Amino acid sequence: MRHGVLAKKRRKLRVQQLTSHRRFLAFHGLVLASTAVVGVMVDVAIQLVFLFHFGRDAHAAEIAPQKAA
Repeated sequence: MRHGVLAKKRRKLRVQQLTSHRRFLAFHGLVLASTAVVGVMVDVAIQLVFLFHFGRDAHAAEIAPQKAA
């Protein structure tokens, strides 16, 4: 009788641990996915800033007259 009760408690504990691990892994999966999305957004923002800054300077350099040394 006692062995059956202990086995039942052990099974219940394993199921609880499995569900907690599943939640933990699902949470970390979402964190990693959101981190990747944020990383891409930051890269795009930085590239847009560089494009605006250096793109403007490139046109000014083409128009500026060159003087003989």
